Amino acid sequence: MKRTREEIIRTFIAIELPENIHNKLQKLQDDLRASMPDVRWTKPTNIHLTLKFLGDVEASRIDRIGEILKGIARNYSPFEMNLAGIGAFPNSRKPSIIWTGVEKGAGQLIEIAKNIESAMEKIGFPKEKRPFKPHLTVGRIGN
Repeated sequence: MKRTREEIIRTFIAIELPENIHNKLQKLQDDLRASMPDVRWTKPTNIHLTLKFLGDVEASRIDRIGEILKGIARNYSPFEMNLAGIGAFPNSRKPSIIWTGVEKGAGQLIEIAKNIESAMEKIGFPKEKRPFKPHLTVGRIGN
């Protein structure tokens, strides 16, 4: 019997952003570009708000993950968010990620991320060691 290799998908759970936010992020990047020449800027249409990175996942698990997420989403009503500030991970002295943060709506995002973290841990995904900080990665420095 021949074994076939299952498709693997690099997976993360994220909130997609509306076009007007992508446009504002493009302006932010344009404003920062001259003073930060070593940054590889993320294409604005690729910027999203990651709630949980899952890594390489077998395609056969994706539907189950989607069903779990639908169940979590039913517990929440729409809410507003706004972006504020700019920062760097791990810190501003040795930056590798340039980000903009979430101000309004951060509490709801943290709660949603905790529920997702718990649900994904129950089906075998490792728990994130770092606390969740709602942000959008706008650029990277270095490798």
